[in-house]
Amino acid sequence: MSAAAEAMLREIRRRAIFGPALALNDLLVLSQVVAGPGATRRVRHGKRGTTYSVIGTGSIQTGSWTEEAIGQDESGANYCELQSVDMAQVVVYQSEGDGSLWVRPADEFEDGRFEDLP
Repeated sequence: MSAAAEAMLREIRRRAIFGPALALNDLLVLSQVVAGPGATRRVRHGKRGTTYSVIGTGSIQTGSWTEEAIGQDESGANYCELQSVDMAQVVVYQSEGDGSLWVRPADEFEDGRFEDLP
């Protein structure tokens, strides 16, 4: 890790311990320092045409959020069950238009509804 990234990380830790809540912007700046210039992934939403910068990936931590899973078992019988969403992978991205932050399940983000930009 570069000296600049280490300094930013120390400052973020100091604020988290001694100051107000950690600012999301601090994490965005750190991600850019660590990734380096030009390393940000940019995408366009296929339906809306809006553009976004991918901040990174993460995991959902929840105790009660579930989603319906429908399919067929090995014998061909249909099933429907609730599965926990806990620790599911997500993509965090930011609108280049208004700066709003978005989170979407990683498999949904990569299913073709977004196209990579140069």
